[in-house]
Amino acid sequence: MKKKMGNCSFCAYFENVKRESGSGYCHKSPPIIVQNFVKEHPEGGIEYSSVSIASMFPITFEDEFCGDFLSAEDVEWPK
Repeated sequence: MKKKMGNCSFCAYFENVKRESGSGYCHKSPPIIVQNFVKEHPEGGIEYSSVSIASMFPITFEDEFCGDFLSAEDVEWPK
């Protein structure tokens, strides 16, 4: 398959959520959860924590482009 460049609006990874604004999410990489259980205390020693940080799909616009573009035309969608 030939590598193509194109705008997000034609990319298989793009999910349009607001048509009037032309914005959506890039689904190239899934969200991840990072758990931080141990951190250093400013006065010395360590502190235990159970904080979870979740990433989100990045917000993008229809007219943006990137090097990971995958044309929606090149994808075999399930029927």
